[in-house]
Amino acid sequence: MRRSAARWSALVLCAVLGASLAGCAFQRPASDLTHKDVVGDWESRGGYGSFELTLFEDGSFEAHDWPRALMCEQPDARTAGAIDWADSVDASGEWQVIPDIGYQIDFDVEEGCPKRWWYTFIYRDVVGAYAMQFILDPTKDPEVPSNDTVVWLDKK
Repeated sequence: MRRSAARWSALVLCAVLGASLAGCAFQRPASDLTHKDVVGDWESRGGYGSFELTLFEDGSFEAHDWPRALMCEQPDARTAGAIDWADSVDASGEWQVIPDIGYQIDFDVEEGCPKRWWYTFIYRDVVGAYAMQFILDPTKDPEVPSNDTVVWLDKK
């Protein structure tokens, strides 16, 4: 009976560890990202504000209802909860995939706020869906950020 309980416990432990490891591998950098992969509509994920981004084939973008702290300035906030989500802006500009890095997109804001440059990383999950990651705390490793220091957008 003890041996059976020990085996059962070991099986449960292996299942939990396996699920944890699978969760860690759920989103990986989209290192083979192409221009075509990211063209389209993106929307915010999570319980904060609702904002959208459209990346056009010609390398331009439009952003609607974006938190000013994310679009127009270097955020003082190091966590998503510290951002003023009600202070939003519409903006537009140009974007490009950075080929040397493979999963980074650079943006140049041209209208809607003072000219600003910013970048984001693109990740892909196991079913091929793309997610865009904005890191609020630049001292964090982009591959292992905590949930409160990252804002995500999902491709529609």
